[in-house]
Amino acid sequence: MTKLSLLAVDPDLASARALSEAFTRADFGFRAVPDVRRALSVLRSTPVDVVLAVGNVDTPVVSQLLGSLAHDATLSRLPVVLLGDTAL
Repeated sequence: MTKLSLLAVDPDLASARALSEAFTRADFGFRAVPDVRRALSVLRSTPVDVVLAVGNVDTPVVSQLLGSLAHDATLSRLPVVLLGDTAL
């Protein structure tokens, strides 16, 4: 069985480190990037199973990421999981 691979988009370095440690312990393939530009670069060059967007829907990083993915025919198929501060 192959590892599930995740790409996290998280502008907070401390948060990205904590996520990396947790997902690595759980035996996931994991990489974190701090911004949408880098995320798109990684997504276009490396196969990823899931995108983890860290932040609320109304934060600039998350809204830019979702918009960029939605407008790319290849990347729009990727599942996106939001890890937000608040839940309604």
